[in-house]
Amino acid sequence: MDGHRSVLKWRPHSSAEEMRAGPLAVTEALRLAGYPAPATELVAQVGHAVIMVQELLPGKKIDHLDHRSLDQVLQLNQLQADRLADRPDIPAVELHLREDGARYCLHGPLRRHNGRSAALERWIASVGADSPPRSTGADAVHFDFHPGNMLATDGVITGVVDWDGAARDDRRFDLVTLRFGIHARQTDPRLTERQ
Repeated sequence: MDGHRSVLKWRPHSSAEEMRAGPLAVTEALRLAGYPAPATELVAQVGHAVIMVQELLPGKKIDHLDHRSLDQVLQLNQLQADRLADRPDIPAVELHLREDGARYCLHGPLRRHNGRSAALERWIASVGADSPPRSTGADAVHFDFHPGNMLATDGVITGVVDWDGAARDDRRFDLVTLRFGIHARQTDPRLTERQ
């Protein structure tokens, strides 16, 4: 053993080819710009699942952002801007306003839960139906950009992990996810006021 440590990931109902063309291509483009995303050491299709071995980044999961770490996160988000301008082959984010996503953004549970959630689903679907086709941006989008997917050591962010949903679009989608991710009872309310 050479002491090399990695992270083993398993993504069910996925395609290695789609992971290479989408999320892994996004992280590689970001890494070239100095972004602290993990390198992928191995990708393999095993039945319906994709197995990946990725670089183990230093640091520990961030439980709560403070103002210093929020400044760093906003700088990282800025680094995502136009990062995929020369990669039109990388797929755009799917918003799933009219149809279900793959195991998330499900319309059926909203329709069935109660009258209020059914009305919300009808509104979401009508927004999707009434919206003109979007032209997507050239930014890298994580699409699960919250403190639980960020690592830090001594207050310095050392990595952003879990890029399985990454695609091209507008990096500000990640700021919306971040806003909901820091809206916790232990979070300083002044953090959300800054955004």
